[in-house]
Amino acid sequence: MELKSKSLLLFIVAVQVIALLAGAAPTSELENAINIKTTQKISMEKNKKIQLYYFWATWCPDCKEKLKSDLSKYENETTNFSTFSIEKDKEKIQAFVEKTNMPYAVYFDENKALQKSLKVFSVPTIVLAQIDNSEIKVLKQVSGKDWSGIDQELIRLKAKGP
Repeated sequence: MELKSKSLLLFIVAVQVIALLAGAAPTSELENAINIKTTQKISMEKNKKIQLYYFWATWCPDCKEKLKSDLSKYENETTNFSTFSIEKDKEKIQAFVEKTNMPYAVYFDENKALQKSLKVFSVPTIVLAQIDNSEIKVLKQVSGKDWSGIDQELIRLKAKGP
């Protein structure tokens, strides 16, 4: 592996470790997130303690590939699955959502408050979190295409029970 590639990989890993050490964000960071399809604000489903936040972009090939896959398994009685586009152009997101007939809730946050609080610096990134009172606690955060760590953590949480 070239020195530049190794340096870049090391930088990305370091950024993700720092993000995990931060560990939490206030739920108020969700207040500005608007559903692209319904224009409603994001619902803080108190009955669903586990939250999966998928950060993506229309220009990201790995993001688009993941969005085409069946992500419905992540939305169930215990887990709330939401996607957040990191794009700045709301109309571009809306056009993409309509063109692809995306079945998932897609949120747009003009201020990028949640993205900044959770320290999401690259896409695709999936964040497994838990709502605890007025705080979003990060349980696991993964960048890239491989979600096996998220899947394993979900299995562990379900086995552990409420």
